[in-house]
Amino acid sequence: MRGKIGSRRGRPRGKHSRFDSKVLEYLVRISAKFEIHRTRLLNAIVDAWKNGKANCQELIIELRIKKKGRGIFLITKSDTVVAQFPISKHILEDTDPFSGFEHVG
Repeated sequence: MRGKIGSRRGRPRGKHSRFDSKVLEYLVRISAKFEIHRTRLLNAIVDAWKNGKANCQELIIELRIKKKGRGIFLITKSDTVVAQFPISKHILEDTDPFSGFEHVG
């Protein structure tokens, strides 16, 4: 269980909710799998939030729905779905959302 976020009992520690921590952990794993720096991937997601669509190396990131302070993003690679997940707007506005995730990936 080492390297997982939110694997302890009780209140979540850190600046993010358990849900947001899981989303950030997922982004770290995607960035590691496709050898993209995690900040670069997050910046592309921010671009997709603003413009509806963004590219990050061979990945295409598309904003599917924007609702109640969250966006649902679809990530594809040459017409193959890589991931689809919701992410909170406050994560996209955070200056360093990955602090505390150095051990993941």
